[in-house]
Amino acid sequence: AARRLVEWHCFEELEHRAVAFDVYQDVSGGYFTRLLGMIIGIQLIALLSLYGLASFLVQDGHLFRPSAWRERALSGWD
Repeated sequence: AARRLVEWHCFEELEHRAVAFDVYQDVSGGYFTRLLGMIIGIQLIALLSLYGLASFLVQDGHLFRPSAWRERALSGWD
């Protein structure tokens, strides 16, 4: 039952993506605008991910602990 639910959800998301892209094209969205949006989006995702990582490290009290960074770097963030 869970698999069917997940599959249904994936198909729904694909449909939403297709509708959003069709609307974008209808309002004369060009390639440059789409490219610029992707560049901005990727940078925002990276910035928010870094913020999330830093906030978790602060909560754990490990932000300024070089040993925590070294352990994570050697372990591959397992």
